[in-house]
Amino acid sequence: MDWNGFTSTTGMPLRKVTPSLHTTVLLVSAIGLLLLGYNSGAIHAFVVDGIGLDESSWLSNFIKDHLVEAKWIGWVILISSIITYFVASGIERFFREKISPMVNSHVTKLSNQLEESSNDTKELLSAKLLDNMVAAAPREAIKNKLKDIHEKAYGPHCGHERGLYSALSEKLSPFLEAETPHRSDYHQTVTVRENGDNSIIWHEVCSYQIHTVCLEENQSYFDEPEKEKKEAVTHTIRYISIVKAAELTFDGDNAKYKLKISIDDETVFDSSTDLHLKDDKVEIKPDVEGVKVEQNGNSFKITFEKEHQIEHPWTSVEIMETSTILDDYFISRRNEPTCGAKITMNLPDDWEFELIRFGHPDDWTIHQHPGNTLSAWTSKWLLPGITFFCKWKRPDMQQLALEEEGPQTPAEEQNS
Repeated sequence: MDWNGFTSTTGMPLRKVTPSLHTTVLLVSAIGLLLLGYNSGAIHAFVVDGIGLDESSWLSNFIKDHLVEAKWIGWVILISSIITYFVASGIERFFREKISPMVNSHVTKLSNQLEESSNDTKELLSAKLLDNMVAAAPREAIKNKLKDIHEKAYGPHCGHERGLYSALSEKLSPFLEAETPHRSDYHQTVTVRENGDNSIIWHEVCSYQIHTVCLEENQSYFDEPEKEKKEAVTHTIRYISIVKAAELTFDGDNAKYKLKISIDDETVFDSSTDLHLKDDKVEIKPDVEGVKVEQNGNSFKITFEKEHQIEHPWTSVEIMETSTILDDYFISRRNEPTCGAKITMNLPDDWEFELIRFGHPDDWTIHQHPGNTLSAWTSKWLLPGITFFCKWKRPDMQQLALEEEGPQTPAEEQNS
């Protein structure tokens, strides 16, 4: 151990020896006592012979008989001081190297925990304050701030007039209103039958529920003082069918075109009673409201649009359509959000699907067995756009090409 360099043989740095004032006084006292004890005889001779002190005096006797004992007291004080210093140094080093780091670690950990707790408390208070503000604010005030909220949550791009939020808000926000009905559980079943001369007989059944949330008894959407619970909601039932007919008749047992629309089991339109042919032109019979027909040769478009008073949370709609057409493909699309759907396609035996496409195939469960049938369903929301497209082919027969002039299938819907 090198005390001058303050390093040990292991190379570890040592704390510099700096005795305290108390230790220094003890060391000086011990050295003084050692000097007095070992030189007691010389001191006695000096005070008697040199100074002339009476040899029989108490001081002379004390120096002669007791001063020699000072060296033992000096040794005791010296050894005790050294032992005390090293013990104190060891204790200090133990606290400095063992206890202090542990205490500092815990203090740091506690400080971090307190800081984290403080941040959590601030976040909790901010969240609580936000909850209280949202709970206290009027519904319209919150609606007016939705863009600002999205901008704060996701970034300033949400506040741009051409941003995605603005587009979504324009197209879909009306359907978020409890008073705006939406479609649920849309079931669409299509059965194709061969008719000869490349034409087919098309049978389609669509059924869905119109869900009007504000009429739910267990919902408090109108709990604000200025609003009252609605008893009924006016909703427009709309259906559009575009047909390129190979044959066209409306009446009789073997009518080539049939369209029947029912709301809660009540028929609101029936082509067999509401439409007729006159000079190869489709005409609407008198007193039939909400129906419009546009015709171009053997292609025609039927539009049904009628207001309906909805008085219950769930309203059933069923559409049955039969036609004799020349198409070999089918397009199904939605113009409004729809919650959950099922599509079933049945082709004649030995026919097969040439192409099948879903707008979002990962959202659907799709089964095909046998190959001329298709069953697909989803419990997710369908957004506006093309939901499903398929094209089929007959065995050993030339297939019809897709027309470039636009959609021509009876079940290509434009729902809104």
